[in-house]
Amino acid sequence: MSAHLCRADEQNQAHDLPSNETSANPNHEERCDQRAGHPRPRPAFVLHDRHLMHIARLLALGGTSALLVATLGCASDVSAPLNRGQIEQDRLIVINDVQALAARLLERRRDLPLHTGESASSARASASVAPNVQMSFREHAEALPPVVDRRSLQATHAVFADGMAYVAYALAGDDAAGAVDVFDVRNAASPRLVSHGTFLRTDIHTLAVSNGRLYLGTGSQDQEQGENAVLEVITLKAGLLTSESLRVPLPSQVVTGIAVTSGRLWLTTGTGGKREGGVTVLDEATLRPLMFDEFSDARAVAPNGNTVMAVVRGTPGRVRLYDPSSMTLLREFEVDGLSMAGGKASIASRATWSFVGAADGGVQVLQLRQNGRVTGTVVGSVARPAQSGLPSEYAVTNAVAHAGDFLIAANGGAGVWVTHTTDQTTAQTNRPQLTPVGRLGLPDGFSANFVATNYPMLFVAAGNGGLRLIEMRTVTSSAP
Repeated sequence: MSAHLCRADEQNQAHDLPSNETSANPNHEERCDQRAGHPRPRPAFVLHDRHLMHIARLLALGGTSALLVATLGCASDVSAPLNRGQIEQDRLIVINDVQALAARLLERRRDLPLHTGESASSARASASVAPNVQMSFREHAEALPPVVDRRSLQATHAVFADGMAYVAYALAGDDAAGAVDVFDVRNAASPRLVSHGTFLRTDIHTLAVSNGRLYLGTGSQDQEQGENAVLEVITLKAGLLTSESLRVPLPSQVVTGIAVTSGRLWLTTGTGGKREGGVTVLDEATLRPLMFDEFSDARAVAPNGNTVMAVVRGTPGRVRLYDPSSMTLLREFEVDGLSMAGGKASIASRATWSFVGAADGGVQVLQLRQNGRVTGTVVGSVARPAQSGLPSEYAVTNAVAHAGDFLIAANGGAGVWVTHTTDQTTAQTNRPQLTPVGRLGLPDGFSANFVATNYPMLFVAAGNGGLRLIEMRTVTSSAP
């Protein structure tokens, strides 16, 4: 299905239909503006109060529609506890016993070399990234993957918040099971696993933390939810998981991205399921639906400053830019890569620049803003690495993160690669200068699914399960 976004003058027609007619009527999509290129800003699918009850039913297909509808009249504070009764007792198991969890965290305490080439002789204990600047990496621990029904899960996403790191897991294959780990990383040299939750029949693909809540982007096999894509909201207590939970069904197969900004949740959902995916915006305090923009293969979402919200979509690769206040679609433009169906994507921002992990397109470097004006242009790239003996389809950039003046890319079977960038915190016109540093010396065969950074911490999710907890060190020496 091609992307479509209803115009403001067409919303009344669309919403006067019952929910099943809106999604099934073949003429409904034709009433929406599908002109290529989006030559001018046009209103997103902004909801009026008299439409909210209808859209709640539309988003909450199936037996749990009352759950979302019940939130529409709620004006509770965002920190209010969630309804314990909304979670099945056998679906979520929470463990907050640090001693019981300690067995999964293996101490490593070893320096990781940086490989500047493919030969063993290319390994260096540190790398020069700028005049008088050396960078090194030390692995402090390896977290063994959670196990559900004797099957190991794979780490899929991680975020840092308030001295904690939250890691999501999913089960490879057709079945679904997931988990969340919480690490205390206030001491980078001695991370601790302090909380864990196991979810049955639910893969967790992305997450975010805000105002005492953990937002989980899932793919659920719970048929009562109506759609596989479900936002699960967990109340945190002192940063740890609780069993207080609420679930919000969303269109399509899986939630692929979450961004929280200015009191709103921006969520991307991928292709598949009963309905096409796209972007859904919810009010953070009440979880009221505010906007839904339907299009295929939405893979990631992230803000760039407070003036642009960027959404990455695939097959082919494109980036859509929205005004975060009005939720207006500003423009869409093409990027290289993201041509593989079902692939991952990520987006990380620094000042006016954004870096997209674009699978077969490597890292795409974008300028989204210049002198207060939204631009949206591709200004450079970091090619995915080519390694002898490794098929190109296994060397794809699954994710990219930035730490200070460094980009860290998870390149699948090609491992983790480090690139130095010039400091573009204030520059508006000169593109970042990108200098490859090398490949992180993780074990042979290590496949990198995801990377997350909060300097000096680096988390690397392994494709074969587990997680590496690494400290980045940058040393500046005086000039000779």
